[in-house]
Amino acid sequence: MSVTFLDSPLFQLYLFELWGLADSVTQKCSHVFEHCSVPERDGYIKVDPAIHSLIASLLSEAANLKKLLTVPGKPGFKETDYQFKFRVERTKLLNEVLQFPLIVELSNVEARNSVEHFDQYLDRASIAFTAADRCNPGFALYNMVLSSWNVFDKKAFPLKLYVADERKYYNLEWVADLNALYAECLDIIARIRRIPHFGQLEGPGGLMVPVK
Repeated sequence: MSVTFLDSPLFQLYLFELWGLADSVTQKCSHVFEHCSVPERDGYIKVDPAIHSLIASLLSEAANLKKLLTVPGKPGFKETDYQFKFRVERTKLLNEVLQFPLIVELSNVEARNSVEHFDQYLDRASIAFTAADRCNPGFALYNMVLSSWNVFDKKAFPLKLYVADERKYYNLEWVADLNALYAECLDIIARIRRIPHFGQLEGPGGLMVPVK
């Protein structure tokens, strides 16, 4: 007899995993927002590789969260047909349990891919900028934070650039909206807390599950 997702003793762990990822993304977004505040007067340009490391981490977690809620179109590498059918059922049921949360920015994978495979994307940019018919990119801004685009009055090519007043992360031609990521993750957490038993918990964590 085939085993369905609801038959699994590990069913609740998927919800805890979702909760943990969403909670981590929101906490890291909050840290970025607080660390890169928008001044009332003047502005700033600063080098901050630590913030960019944090952003890379939260984008990776956002991608893992998205995978849990996106119905796959085909089996993964070395995934059996049975595992694939189970994953499809599991993803659909998770969405039903959470009443189909919107994951628009969570589904934006381009910026995350450009960070994860940064060397390859940088290769393409390097080749493009050495072409005879290249456009003038101005200044490449790498591992930097701007309080606003207004503080930099020159043409810019972003390479891991965070703009504080927009709460957006730029890498080459791709953009990740951290404010939208934060809102979508907060919504997922609120939906999980509405599930019986989960609303009584302080937050995501570890647990022991009897497997019989």
